[in-house]
Amino acid sequence: MFSRDEARNRRTHVELAFSDDTLLSNIIQNHSKLDITLQCPKDIEMSQVFYVDMVDKTVGDVMRDGACSWRNGGTFSWEYQMRKDGVGFICRSGKTRKSEQRPRQTLKADMVRLVKTYFSNDIYKVKRWIAYVETPRQPICNNIVVVGYAFEDQEKKLYPPVHGNSQSNKSSTRVKPSIMNKVASMTQIMPVSRAIEQHIASEGGRDMIRPECRPTADQLYKLRNKARSSGIETDSFQAMMEFAKENPTIVREVKAHPEPYVIMATDQQLRDLDRFCKGKHNNLC
Repeated sequence: MFSRDEARNRRTHVELAFSDDTLLSNIIQNHSKLDITLQCPKDIEMSQVFYVDMVDKTVGDVMRDGACSWRNGGTFSWEYQMRKDGVGFICRSGKTRKSEQRPRQTLKADMVRLVKTYFSNDIYKVKRWIAYVETPRQPICNNIVVVGYAFEDQEKKLYPPVHGNSQSNKSSTRVKPSIMNKVASMTQIMPVSRAIEQHIASEGGRDMIRPECRPTADQLYKLRNKARSSGIETDSFQAMMEFAKENPTIVREVKAHPEPYVIMATDQQLRDLDRFCKGKHNNLC
């Protein structure tokens, strides 16, 4: 248990980190000095700030933190122009709703747009902010998204809510969009059940995979049916090649001639083959 002074200091640190000047300075000018994390926020139990590397991630992934349910307070933006001396920025627009934003490509070369989304949870009395900077050339400047959690009162671990239709006490957690798209692409070339098993194995197994990284068969069937009803069909071999590029530790070999075939195996499966099939008296392999 942390003291109230420690908790207050952490909350103040988060609030300062999300001031416009600090966000612009850290993301644009001082990003090489930040403590960047490759992982999305999880297991939140205190006020803190995360600087997330967004390579192979979406903002939607960052939102799926496996924590409590969040009330979305809206996404807003401010346009800034860099000072001529290169030190600091001048605000050139007022607070603008996301729906009213002009295309970022229309920003001048010396202009940037600061984007913030506000969330809150009244049960835990905690706020969450997600912020990033857009430039005319980059949808997310330097691939950095800043995520902050600030507890208004007592700090405590955040837990996902129980699903309203659940017959048990299992919690309900939304799956990250990038995970859904990845596993959905796998269903183009294999049954849904096998795609799920392959994905679970690539995430470290059933005991290691987190809820926000584990899609269900129902979710994948709905996503696939939605794509088909929209007329979006993907050539199976093309889907396989794209999947192979994104998952070199699963797809070991792909050939199209004389007969198409694919060899897929996780590192653990290869270790198991080596372990169980090389025994002195083993005739299985």
